[in-house]
Amino acid sequence: MNNRKSRWLRPALILVLVCAALAALVYPFFEDLIHPKMYILSDSEKLTITEPYLLAGEVAEDSYTIPRGAKVTVEERGNEKTKVSYKDAILTIPNENLSESKLDCVDYEYVYPRRMLNLREDKEGHLSDLIVEKGEQLKVVNALASDLDPETGRIAWFEIEKDGQNYFIPGGLVETTHENAMKQYGTDLKYNAVYDNTFYDGYSQWAYVDQNDFKGMESINYSDNPIRENLRGVHVTLENLIKNKEEIKKLGRESGINCLVVGLKGLNGQLFYSSEVPTEFFHNTDNVLGNTLITKEDLAELVKEMEQAGFYMIGRMQTFADTAYAVDHPDQAITYKDSGELAYLSESNWASPYVRKVWEYNGALAKEFAEIGFDEVELDFCRFPDSATKLEAEGKLEFHNKYNESKVSTIQGFLYYLRELLEPLHTYVAADLYSGVIAEQYDYDIGQFYPAITAAADVVSPMLYLDQFPAWIYGFEDMDKDARNITKAFSEQIEELDNSVIYPAESRPWLQGYNNTNPDRLRREILGLTDAGHFGYLVWTDQGSMDTLDYLKDGLISTDPAKEAFEKLQQN
Repeated sequence: MNNRKSRWLRPALILVLVCAALAALVYPFFEDLIHPKMYILSDSEKLTITEPYLLAGEVAEDSYTIPRGAKVTVEERGNEKTKVSYKDAILTIPNENLSESKLDCVDYEYVYPRRMLNLREDKEGHLSDLIVEKGEQLKVVNALASDLDPETGRIAWFEIEKDGQNYFIPGGLVETTHENAMKQYGTDLKYNAVYDNTFYDGYSQWAYVDQNDFKGMESINYSDNPIRENLRGVHVTLENLIKNKEEIKKLGRESGINCLVVGLKGLNGQLFYSSEVPTEFFHNTDNVLGNTLITKEDLAELVKEMEQAGFYMIGRMQTFADTAYAVDHPDQAITYKDSGELAYLSESNWASPYVRKVWEYNGALAKEFAEIGFDEVELDFCRFPDSATKLEAEGKLEFHNKYNESKVSTIQGFLYYLRELLEPLHTYVAADLYSGVIAEQYDYDIGQFYPAITAAADVVSPMLYLDQFPAWIYGFEDMDKDARNITKAFSEQIEELDNSVIYPAESRPWLQGYNNTNPDRLRREILGLTDAGHFGYLVWTDQGSMDTLDYLKDGLISTDPAKEAFEKLQQN
């Protein structure tokens, strides 16, 4: 009897397993027939959908945004609208906003820039001299579905035709309708028109508003390098990192620090590692590579080692204050008009931020930082010199302003350019700026108008050094006693200004870690940031010597508890 059972039980079991396997293979086929997948079509990066529901007997609405190109599952078809599931929601989408092909999501006849742009000869960053103006109609030749990011809805590139030739244009800075390109995205923009008195009436409107884009580009949250809101960092020179790496690892274990900002390009343009970039851009590389400390390969190993020790690594460059480049390329530098000699301004010679070859040089360095392994590239001196206003107003300086740009527009354009270069490498772009330009709401004539910069960068790092900050604007006089209130008021002002653009950058201010700063005051400054709901900070320690870092250690506190409490409060 038992033998008979086993004779028919084994084939039955095999039959069940075969049927289960077939069902597993066939089910997705039938599931796709019943609930097919479709893609979101939209004239902009995001499609906004409202869903009505009853609340206490009244009709209310929830609003949802879905990225262009997002994949949705059909639940119920209709003649005009279709119910789909997207993530955890059931949404009703107009049929004209759905397609069975992802290719349709990038199929546009024309695109229109939101600001002046140089066209690209390829996607690798080389800038053509040919520009296109805001709102100009450009014929699309091609766009790739692989260039569409379904998380942001952004199309990385469009191939367009201009003057009988094909070029590339970054998709994050164009719209698919003229109306959207010409829209004023900046809402309630505030600015101080002080330079109307220096240059001409209406200058500030032209410089700060008319030439700039205040929509910006949503930062892509890379899975292998996620955006973090509570990075706590200190600056160290590359020399001190090499010399003290074990002590710095110990500091990370014993303090709140989880980030290092490492100086790689100095004020005179000198590079501190054996970069391969200058050989392409310099006639003579002695001034830029004469005193390197480490090979590129060894630097990559050092970065990897510090990341494995728990540090987020930021490579810092002093951007346009660059004596080495200015000396090698006086035709691309800020010079005196009467003599043609290099202008010495703000303790340096300057490569002109207006010149696109200067963009390409610093862009190539930024790419190399990313290839070495840095998670983020930070741009200091990403501005014009702060001592040039009088000389410029008197017509004594040559800036090589080929396209008649404002300083603000130039700095914003450069930041956008670096974003395009570094996105394929999953590396973020951060910009340092004077904190006073935020407090006083004008650009100090250096090109740093906060709304324009926060729209263009992934991260902004205002230099909130209390020995230099105009705290009287907030009604404070005692830098030490009022430290916590000052940083809180400053952070709240940033929050307010961020509301004026669509996609503001992450804010991570520099705090003072030099001169008369002590651990207690530093701690209070950090707590002022967290009082306002900001949890990231950087501390400028000058050279980042171990004497300074050890002295400040008790002030380098973790913001994790404050962030956790803030998130719980929001949930409640």
